[in-house]
Amino acid sequence: MEIITINFHPTLDNYFEVKDMLPSSKMHVQNQVILPGGGGLNVSRALSQLNKPSFAIYFAGGAYGHELATKLSEAPFENYKIEHHKSIRENIVLKNKKDGAEYRFNMPIQELDPADYFKILPLIALHQNMKFLVLSGHFGDTIPLEFLQELIEYTQKKKIKVLIDTKGIGLRNAFDIGVFLVKPNRREFEMMVGENCPDLASLKAKGQAYISTSATENILISLGKEGALLINKSQTRFFQAPTIEQKKQCRSR
Repeated sequence: MEIITINFHPTLDNYFEVKDMLPSSKMHVQNQVILPGGGGLNVSRALSQLNKPSFAIYFAGGAYGHELATKLSEAPFENYKIEHHKSIRENIVLKNKKDGAEYRFNMPIQELDPADYFKILPLIALHQNMKFLVLSGHFGDTIPLEFLQELIEYTQKKKIKVLIDTKGIGLRNAFDIGVFLVKPNRREFEMMVGENCPDLASLKAKGQAYISTSATENILISLGKEGALLINKSQTRFFQAPTIEQKKQCRSR
């Protein structure tokens, strides 16, 4: 498989609607849909919609993990579960039909044990034709620097392009080690560089300064409805987002 996606902390995304938000009242749920969620799984799902095959690796445990695996058994992409003794989370997206407002509740993750991350490495080695490795979603605070170093060193030897979409220490460490692309949003980029960037000019300047001395090849800063900003050593390019009708806001990290 040419594209492998990894999700350390997947979710069950529970979508539903109520007629109106009324405090201290029983509100009857309508139109409930429960879907697999999490960055890596979302990437594989999007790729399948583009008729591009991928192989998703994820950690899961507990009753929610069992339900996630059941749902993924019918997914339009190949996937493999690494069993974990802690339950995954369920995130909730609630829509108030009266005013159209959407409320999102992201539950805390159950941290992986540091040794768990290394279970990824032998699975990666099985895919000799891999060209892209996508690590997307919450990495967790227990991810060992040694694991990232070993993983990225392996991909560099095999000329595999690594794409990182996460936040916090995982994003910072991956950027410092050096990968093909990191994709923070504006807030995550500001946290990574330790400085506020209130406009496009300041984002460009800070991004160019950071990438000029980094082993990482590309920074793609997501700017929401504004678009995205691509920065590498040879160019800085802004992509304006197309105008679309918004259906849902949920994303899992």
